[in-house]
Amino acid sequence: MTENGFKDAVIDQVYASLLEYLESQSHLIAFPDLSLFSVLQIKQFVDKCTVSGYLKKMKQIIEKIQQNNAFIEKERKNITFELTDFDRITAWETNIRNKNTPLSIYYESWNKIRMIKKNKEMTNTSAISDYQLPTVRKIKKESTEHCEPFPSDSESDEIKFDSESNEQEQVIQKTKNRKKRKSKSIGNEVANVFEDDNLMQKDTVEDFNMDNW
Repeated sequence: MTENGFKDAVIDQVYASLLEYLESQSHLIAFPDLSLFSVLQIKQFVDKCTVSGYLKKMKQIIEKIQQNNAFIEKERKNITFELTDFDRITAWETNIRNKNTPLSIYYESWNKIRMIKKNKEMTNTSAISDYQLPTVRKIKKESTEHCEPFPSDSESDEIKFDSESNEQEQVIQKTKNRKKRKSKSIGNEVANVFEDDNLMQKDTVEDFNMDNW
């Protein structure tokens, strides 16, 4: 299958190249002479080839060359100028080109059909390529600023140390507050004791007032 496909592609390419070349030369006054070598080579291929599809293509080219040769030879019979008059030869060839030769007419119709087939194949290929093919989506990478769901050992240790230090600070602060409250209460008790002593001293002085005696 692969070999046959390769051969088909080669024959199609040879066929297209021959048509393009012959069409570009089909309006020349020397076309029957220029095409002779091509006809001989194609006939050799036809004699050796056994594939009907290839034979059909090559015989078709020979037929179109012969039709174009007949057209050019008919037009050459009406020539009244010398073959050394290159300006008039160029003008004659331009006139033949504008008339359209049998090869140019066939090439235009063949090329239109070929382009339609190519466009159809491209459309079918694109449709097949888009049919139920999985799409690849790029996964967005998370920014490094976000925390990882499972921190590493070093990070967990840091978090643990931070929590322990916070707990220690809270305990120290509570102890300080308790000491402050305790010292304040002791100070209040001492002040009360001094006030009681002063009152007792006042009472004692009043008891031993000499005026009362």
